[in-house]
This record gives sequence, C-alpha cells and structure tokens, in this order.
Amino acid sequence: MAKYIEDYPHEICLLVSLVFVFIEMNKNYNNFISVYLLSFISGVCFNKICKFNIKDIKCVDLFLNKILAYTLCISLMITFSFLKKKKKKEKEKKNIASWLIDTKNTIIYSEEKKSVINKLLIQSRFLYFGIAFIFGMVGTIVGGIISYHIINTIFNINNTKNKDTYLKRSVCCFISTYIGGHINLIEIAELLKLNNLEKNSIFILDDFFTNLFLMILPLFKKYSNLLSFPNNTNLQKSLASQVNQNKKKNDVLNSQSHNDETRRLILYGHKEITYGSFIYNNENNNFEKKIIKNINSEHNFVYKMFGKIIYDSLSIMLIIILTEQILTHYELLHKIIDLYIMNVVKIKAFLLFSITFIYLFFIDYIIQTVSDIANCDCKSSKLIIYTQKIIEIISYIYFRSIEYYSTVLNFLFIYYLFFLGILININSLFAIAKSLAVLVISMLIIHLFCVFFLSYIYNNFFSKNENTAIHIDEILLAINANIGGPTTATIMSELLKRHDLTFVSTLWGIIGYFIATDISMIIHQRL
Repeated sequence: MAKYIEDYPHEICLLVSLVFVFIEMNKNYNNFISVYLLSFISGVCFNKICKFNIKDIKCVDLFLNKILAYTLCISLMITFSFLKKKKKKEKEKKNIASWLIDTKNTIIYSEEKKSVINKLLIQSRFLYFGIAFIFGMVGTIVGGIISYHIINTIFNINNTKNKDTYLKRSVCCFISTYIGGHINLIEIAELLKLNNLEKNSIFILDDFFTNLFLMILPLFKKYSNLLSFPNNTNLQKSLASQVNQNKKKNDVLNSQSHNDETRRLILYGHKEITYGSFIYNNENNNFEKKIIKNINSEHNFVYKMFGKIIYDSLSIMLIIILTEQILTHYELLHKIIDLYIMNVVKIKAFLLFSITFIYLFFIDYIIQTVSDIANCDCKSSKLIIYTQKIIEIISYIYFRSIEYYSTVLNFLFIYYLFFLGILININSLFAIAKSLAVLVISMLIIHLFCVFFLSYIYNNFFSKNENTAIHIDEILLAINANIGGPTTATIMSELLKRHDLTFVSTLWGIIGYFIATDISMIIHQRL
C-alpha cells in the first residue's frame, strides 16, 4: 500500500478528496470535526502509517503552489460575482421594513433616508467587519512582536546573530502571510532573500498550525455565550419577540436562515442574493426556464440525469479553463513587467486582482449582451432560432459555473490539505524547527486574545446598539480573513451559513493582500 501511495500520490489524494467533498455536502455543520480537519489529519496518518517519503520535492512544491494559485483565483472570482451590479425588482416602500432600529425598537432610519454610503458601509456590514479585521491586524502585529521577544528569551537567540536574523525574517514572513496570504509570503521571502529551505520550513509550519487553528475556530461559535458581549441575552429576547410579532406581516422571514445572527443583521429587509448583471427571478430568467423545461419535458429519468451531468460537467470545465487562462496571462504579464518595466514583487497581488477583474468583467458583459439577443422575439428564420438556443445553453452553463465556484473551491482546499498532510512528518518537523513552532503557536494565541479583547472593549464602550456591535460570526470571519486569507474566509462563510458576509469577508481579505507586504517590511526595520 505504501509503495502504491508513493507511486500515485496525486491519484490517492484525488480519490480521498472526492470522498471528503461528498461527506462535506451531506454532513451536519454542527459536528465537532470538519471535513477540512479530517482530511488534514488523514493525510498526516497516511504519512505516519506508510512512512511516506516523496522523491521529487521540487515537483511537489510547484504542484502545491499551483493548487494555491487556483484557490486564490477562484476566491477572487467569488468576490467579483458579489461585486457585480445586481438588479432588483422594485417594491412598494410601505412593504419594506427599515433595517436599523435602536434599543427601544424604534425606527430611526426609514427606507427613504437610506443612502448609497449607508448601504455599502453599514447594511452590508462592511464597516463593522472592517473594524474586526483591523483588530485582527493589530493582534497579528502585536503577536508577532511579543512572540519574537519571547522566543529570543526562551531559546537565548540574541547571542547568535544568524539565528536572530532568521527569526526576525520568519516573524515578518508570518505577519505578511497572516495579514495577507501566501502570495505575500513569497514576496517577503524574495525581498528578504530567504533560501528555499528556510522558505519551505516557514511555509509548512504556517500551513500546519494555521489550518489546524482555523479548523477548530468554529468551536467558538458554540461557546460564544461565554464571551459576555453587552446585553446579548436581552437583545436576543427582544429581537425574538419582535420577529414573532412581525412574522405574519413579513413572509420573507420564512425563507431566511434559522441563524439568530442572520436575523439580527438582516432584520426585516430582504436581501436578494443574485449574481452578475442580470435580473435573476421567476419573471426574467427566461433562458434558464427554457433549458429546465426542455429537460423536464422528457419523462425518462436517465435522460434527465444525463443532461444534468453534461451541464454540470461543462460548468466545472468552464471554471477550470477560465482559471487556467487567468493564471497563464498573469504569469506572462509578470515576466514582461519584471523584465522590461520594474520589479514586480510588490504588485503581485494587485496584478492578479486586476487580471481576474478584467476577465470576469468582459465575460459578464458578453454574456449579458448575448442573453439579451436570446430573449428577443425575432424568429424570422431557423438560423436565428438555433442561434438563440445555443446562446441559451451558453448562458445557462455560465450561471451554473457561478453556482459551482464554492464547490470547486471546497474540493481544491480539501485536496490541498490532504496532500499537505501526506508530506508532513511531524517528528522531523518539530526537531528541525522547534523555535518556529513555538513562535507560530504564540502568535496565534496572542492574535486570538487581542481580537476578542478589542472586540469586547468596542462592544461595551463604543457600540450604541445591536447593529453597531461586532458579532461573533463577524469576529470568526475576520480572524479567517486575517489568518487564512480570502479563500478560507469564503469557505468559513459557507461553513457558518453566513452568505450575507461572504462579500465583505472576502473583500477585506483581499485588502489584506495589498497592505501586508509593506507592514511586514516596516516591522522588519523596527525589530
């Protein structure tokens, strides 16, 4: 068995990841162990039992970096799918309940007074999530500085100049990857001129402890009542009674999540989750209704299942092809700019961000244009009719691919964790980098303490009511956006069933990409 795993590691990882994805799609999210933690532990167990030792480590590094690039790119695609303009049906103002209430349940802002700034900063929770994200940044910086001095004291590194320099560089690398992501780790490693051995040890330790930390983080959701946020019990009771009183008047609440915090944040204003620049409702998605009607017109179960498999397969293929094209052009532009214009190290994140946005913007524009053609009533010739049908199919595949973003992202993340677990030898890891292991653990503990402590101070002394407070879901997602980046923030929003926070958590995670490198270099100069 060990020989088979050594010869076919990618195939084994693929098979196990498919099993874990199936479990993840059909599991109860309140379980203690998540599939991400399970996949990582399974990989470590494979290494321990089979004593797995990979031969071509360079090839594996390239493969892991490729998976990371895919996950980063798809997380950006998910972000832009939320960023795109959304069209909504007009509703009567009297039927739209105001979303902002004070502690006496009195409406202080009506629908007529809502401005674009209010909707962007407050209703979408962008502002308050940003406060939690800044607390996370402060926790990362404070944790890095304190941990640096702790490790210096414990291991007596001050006397050895080379070790002290390596520790200082390691702290900056961890701070950059926690505020930003792996792309910032690569940038800092190049700027500080770390060799491959040093970079790989930091990379493996970061992945091992960070993934373990993020996978047990949802436990704080269960025991959040121990955190004693202000008036939490009274506010829950008052809001619960208010929901019961207005349940008959507002049927929208019946379709909302049973998550109490979702009800608290969204309140009575229904937020339509739509993608792209399209009206996505029962009256206007004609092209999708036609496709579904054609499939359902056949009573043959095999035919319907076969048709669905084809559309789903084409949708997933579209995601893979689009991601590959974005990464190919990113690498090409990276080489051109680095060779002829300037050193591109500091703008890697911005470059990938820009290319992804341009791709999705133009594809969205093209699909919108051709879908308008498909919805016209021009049926003068068979050629036009066939063209419309082809456009309908393409548009449907495009929308299906958007729905599959998170599924593909989950699969890649599980695949990555399992493969990484296979590569990790726990005994040798701690023997080689004991001081760095203590450094990472210390940084994560201090980071967690700072985020919860600062959030507690803010909620008790600065928040005026429930809507201006920072809630436990936002704190957990802010920690994810800091420690894990936009990819894990997107996955965690799915895990916590907080789709209303997916946009802001991913966007703040991307903001972290832009500022992490500069912050880390400033800290390196100060240490």
